[in-house]
Amino acid sequence: MDKISAALLDFSEPLVGALSGHASQQAREDAIGLGVTLWNALVALRLGEPAAFQATLAHCRSLPEPQCTVMATLVAQLVERKMERHADDVRLVRDWKLTFRDNGEASLWAEAVVSQP
Repeated sequence: MDKISAALLDFSEPLVGALSGHASQQAREDAIGLGVTLWNALVALRLGEPAAFQATLAHCRSLPEPQCTVMATLVAQLVERKMERHADDVRLVRDWKLTFRDNGEASLWAEAVVSQP
């Protein structure tokens, strides 16, 4: 199994990839944060606890257009990505931190616990 940081970076790629090439560090951190939120919500859903995923969907649906449609598309991509690449990974992310080197390159540290289905 990949390190949780590697799995999160792979999972969150559609969110990070949707940013412009000149996106701020805060925008990249926000994208990873949304990825972590969706990752945990999908793990909880798999464990039979749908509330977090339902809340995430409700938040996306409450956004004005065109953000609502964009987020719906990204969430669908992430759900598919989790099922295709990380379906058996039921680690819940407890903590994470995105740091940036002087050259702008990002590095993700994350800590997770294994949840039992």
